[in-house]
Amino acid sequence: MRGGNLLFPKSLSNIRGSKRNMPDISHHSSTNIDYSKYHIQCNQDQSKPQMKLVQQLIDLGVEILYFQYPKHWFIIPSQGAAYHLHSQDLRSNSIEALITDIRNFIEKYPYGIIIAEGFHRWGESNRKKWQLLITNLFFTPLDISTAHSKSKHTAMPIFIPGRNTADSIEILLRIAHREQISDLPPKLSRISEKRVFLADAQIYLIKGLLNCGKKKAIKLLEKFDSPAAVFDAIINSPDEITAISGFGKKFIRPNQKMLSEILLPTAPTAPTKNEDF
Repeated sequence: MRGGNLLFPKSLSNIRGSKRNMPDISHHSSTNIDYSKYHIQCNQDQSKPQMKLVQQLIDLGVEILYFQYPKHWFIIPSQGAAYHLHSQDLRSNSIEALITDIRNFIEKYPYGIIIAEGFHRWGESNRKKWQLLITNLFFTPLDISTAHSKSKHTAMPIFIPGRNTADSIEILLRIAHREQISDLPPKLSRISEKRVFLADAQIYLIKGLLNCGKKKAIKLLEKFDSPAAVFDAIINSPDEITAISGFGKKFIRPNQKMLSEILLPTAPTAPTKNEDF
């Protein structure tokens, strides 16, 4: 497929990875990228195409954390998510099951993307299934609400085509870079200060919250006595925070989301080390 359209835009033109080799990262601004700074969450029990994708991410040095997410789901904290759909998945799964799974993914992650790998090799049977899937997702869209707005809005799926595993890796790495490197709030990459007293260290730790300066950190410490108590209040009793002058929903919402993802993983099982894969 040479041209692009709404369902199948042109494949990524700047990816030089082959089907069998690791992706060529020479197009990045630096070839000495520390991929260990990237972390991606997924289910350890995957289908063969997803297992290949995970293994190559591990080979690059990406930290893979295993949680009880559905297969095909790749969660990229803090807000990134991708659904990996391979041509083999259309052959080995019922279209009804895929539609249900993708709709659940969109409902959970409205701004997530669906990676359609190997679309240019899909035969007639797969294309018929694809058209059925697209028709269902686009013409019966989900009306959902997000954490940023209580009003419902229509969630439309975002598809990105990929030729092979290298393309899929490139897409995941770009999302990880955006979420975990380039878009980190300045408070999370601040210069460490010299601290003599315990209170100074506690204030410094609380200042790491979003939208929180030294004055707010002091107010919180005076109210709750310790950073741990502050973090617990933000997650479990935000009304105690908003009762303090100068603290409102703009402070609570982003910090509640950040702390919940860090301190309260959604899965009941603990992460498994990469070498256990």
